[in-house]
Amino acid sequence: MIEKASLIFMCVLLVGASSLAQTPAEEPQGAEDKVRFWAERLKSDDQATLLKAVEKLSRLTYKGTHAPIVNPHLTRLVELLKHDKTGVKRSVISVLINLKAKEYTQQIGGLLKDEDDEVKKAAIGALEYFRATDYTGEIARFLQHRDFGLRGTAVNALGSFQAKEHAAEITKLLADENFWVRGLAASALAKLGKEHAKDIASLLKSKENDKINAIHALRSLKAKEFAGEIAGLLKDEDHAVRSAALWALRDFGAKERAGEIAQLLDDKNDAVRKEVESMLRAWKISPEEARKAKPEGNPAGEEKKEAVAAP
Repeated sequence: MIEKASLIFMCVLLVGASSLAQTPAEEPQGAEDKVRFWAERLKSDDQATLLKAVEKLSRLTYKGTHAPIVNPHLTRLVELLKHDKTGVKRSVISVLINLKAKEYTQQIGGLLKDEDDEVKKAAIGALEYFRATDYTGEIARFLQHRDFGLRGTAVNALGSFQAKEHAAEITKLLADENFWVRGLAASALAKLGKEHAKDIASLLKSKENDKINAIHALRSLKAKEFAGEIAGLLKDEDHAVRSAALWALRDFGAKERAGEIAQLLDDKNDAVRKEVESMLRAWKISPEEARKAKPEGNPAGEEKKEAVAAP
């Protein structure tokens, strides 16, 4: 019995010693020392240590800081793109983006065939960042994916690539079942050119909050021809929609809409009221003038330029 107890005790000691051997030393305090500490642990066979190392490096290398320390470990990092853990692959992609390691886009592109959707999203994001337009066709295949996150990530990348050859597919996503995807589709179409403004404007009549995304997209296109439709949203029940409409009209320089805008001087939302006051000041139109403006938006005392009257 004593021998059995001694054997169990020895086993406990051995397990404890093994655990201590796998536990990494205490993380140092200095930023550069931390980077060195975790970069060295990329060689670890312990999965928990390895995962923690790549996660730490993804944060410590943000905006390319400490690149000279991590660059010697790039070969090992790229090898880890084949790791079986999603977290490891995603963190490695993050480090490669931080280090602007564009030379590894081919290895990242290979992850578009990964089994995990989260890895595919991270890969698309990296390819977009690196402007890897060679992958436009492969990314476009995800526009019809069952996962809305992949559809959104893909349409965002194609917009950044200005992939006009996929305009028709992107336009279809204005009717996607997911609000986020519809918004990204509107933004992507705006990047493809003003010829898509009419399609984007269709969202201004949406019952859901697509209106804000449509307003922002039309605003980026400087599509003043839709100022009338946007001005109509100054009466929307959502103050965020009213604010978005004001910003667009401000950017359009739509002074002729001062009368409609002035109606919001008494808005129940403080931010909306302040925006109206700011706009009128910038346009050098007094609140009194604006309040007296005609319903169609002409400042009071001014007439539309009509055809010259007959003598």
